[in-house]
Amino acid sequence: MAKELRHRQASHAKSGIRQSPYLLLVAIAAFAQFISVELWVESSRAQLLWLPGAVLMCALLNLNWRHWPLTVLAVGLGSLLVLLAMSEPWPALLLGLSGQLLLVVPVAYALTRLRLSTRGETLASYRWLGGFLLLAVVALPALGASWAEMVAIQLDATGHPGGWFNLALSHCASYVLVVPAYLGLHETALQRSGTPWRSYNLALITAMATIFAIACWMPFHHAPLLRPFLLLLAFTLLVWSLLLFGAAGAFTALLTLSLICMQASNVGLFPLQEQDGYTAVLSIQIWTIGMALALLSLSAVAEQRAGLRLSLAQAYARLSDLTGRMLLVQEEERARIARDLHDDINQSVAAISIQISGLKKDLELAPRTRLAEIQEQLLAVSDDIRRLSHDLHPSILRYTSLAASLIALCESHTAPSTLRVDCAIHEDMALSNEQKLNLFRIAQEAIHNVESHARATAALLSLSRDGEDIVLRVDDDGIGIPEDLRRRLGGGLGMISMEERARSLGGTFQVMRMEEGGSRLEVRLPIRGPAPSPPLEDGSPSAIILSPDP
Repeated sequence: MAKELRHRQASHAKSGIRQSPYLLLVAIAAFAQFISVELWVESSRAQLLWLPGAVLMCALLNLNWRHWPLTVLAVGLGSLLVLLAMSEPWPALLLGLSGQLLLVVPVAYALTRLRLSTRGETLASYRWLGGFLLLAVVALPALGASWAEMVAIQLDATGHPGGWFNLALSHCASYVLVVPAYLGLHETALQRSGTPWRSYNLALITAMATIFAIACWMPFHHAPLLRPFLLLLAFTLLVWSLLLFGAAGAFTALLTLSLICMQASNVGLFPLQEQDGYTAVLSIQIWTIGMALALLSLSAVAEQRAGLRLSLAQAYARLSDLTGRMLLVQEEERARIARDLHDDINQSVAAISIQISGLKKDLELAPRTRLAEIQEQLLAVSDDIRRLSHDLHPSILRYTSLAASLIALCESHTAPSTLRVDCAIHEDMALSNEQKLNLFRIAQEAIHNVESHARATAALLSLSRDGEDIVLRVDDDGIGIPEDLRRRLGGGLGMISMEERARSLGGTFQVMRMEEGGSRLEVRLPIRGPAPSPPLEDGSPSAIILSPDP
């Protein structure tokens, strides 16, 4: 019994969940119809917008086809309730409203099929936009206005007060305003320019459009000379919203601006207000449609560029992840080779040296001298193997600090070459093994570049702390970095590996020419605890900069 009761409760809960979207649609449709009625211009008996059809199209484009019948009923019910509350004759309302809403269904079906053929793209696809303009902005308003006019003539014998042209423009303006705004908001789950869409952006755009209309339009609505400037100024706000917030922001601003100016036109505060109220209504509708069409063309370009930037960022992230994995594999392979050199080959060389020492005791002076020379050469080979093993994998980092390893690196490069490398280690910091290894590799590669390309006689390797950052610098007194060499280094494996090592640590990488001569390589990264850092693929991308000459 208890199990059956729980099953019924669960069924009722699921039923409530299924019913709640349709109840919400009824409320939204009722609100849309209420706004449409409120925007009715009583003096000229003209209609500015008809929003229920646009609400229905937005819902159909977002829902599975099996939900469409109930969706049409929900939108129709919400609209009908508002109209009945205003004591309108219900036979004409039911016939006119049902026909106009049913006309939306085949158009929504065609646009849904078209979206499937464009791989889900809408505002960024010229093909989908062309279908939307042809079907939803031209054909559907014309058919809807014709149906409403025909029903009005059949039942009232006088036709619609505003006429067919006014009705068609009211439908056209509604579709071209509401549907792109909804699609822009629906598709802005993606990030634009590194900044995710926030809910307060909608309130910000709405407030800015409202302030613009109140501050710019209403005080100067009776100045004929300023009308062209005021109307173009609105487009500036829309383009700014498009660049900053994408199509969602631009069409939200246009929708807000249009609703305000339509309401203001009822009291004569819109710049296009004329003595003839009917002409003013048509002017507002045509201006709104024209602005929306211009914004649609610009938003297609903006959305395509945003998609390309997103694809490029994803490709760069995959490339960075692959490079990080390659560096990890490289270090593992270097460690293996270093172990083989140290544990196998170097030990074999040491064993041969011991055997030579034993042979020297049993030989005469001349052969003994010759063996001593061979043994010295063998020991030199052993030193070379040990140094090569250290270069491949600096095991000193496991047992000492990064500062000691960098000092040893400076000493090893100063002794056998004409380049003098000095160290300036300001403090020894607790770093993770990953940080120590990557900073050591960057310093190692930087000094190698100075030796190979800079023609320098002195270099300074410094490691310091700057606030919450670790700063590694390699300065030299060489010829600087010529532009052609900078381009070659920018694409070289050494420079790429240094950049990626800095990125893997969450830091920045700069190469610059100093004013007093020479060049500077600087790596700056945030200080983290001594615990190992997270894997490369989980880290956030960092800025990697190749600075211009100061």
